[in-house]
Amino acid sequence: MGNDQQSYTLSFKIKLPSDNDTVYFSHCFPYTYSDLVRFLNENCNIFSMKDRLKRTQMCRTIAGNSVEMLIITNLDSSQDDIAERGAIIVSSRVHPGESNASFIVEGFI
Repeated sequence: MGNDQQSYTLSFKIKLPSDNDTVYFSHCFPYTYSDLVRFLNENCNIFSMKDRLKRTQMCRTIAGNSVEMLIITNLDSSQDDIAERGAIIVSSRVHPGESNASFIVEGFI
């Protein structure tokens, strides 16, 4: 930085009641696997969405959790019509610390 530029730093101190406490800090509000399952259960089981939203399991994680895929299209169309359509693939939460991406995709859906 040149002499004419300024930089600012945000700092703070945390006082804990005990030296033996375990404390976690997060840069974004947590989005858990349970939050995802709850969101999918609430939105994929709506009767009015049955012809537009299909939920399927792609695979399982090492921990045994389901890796879900949602297909959003007009499911009343023939399989040939669906196969001819273009696709947009949205992926998020590639790394565990990216909980903000889960909120974005939830809003997108």
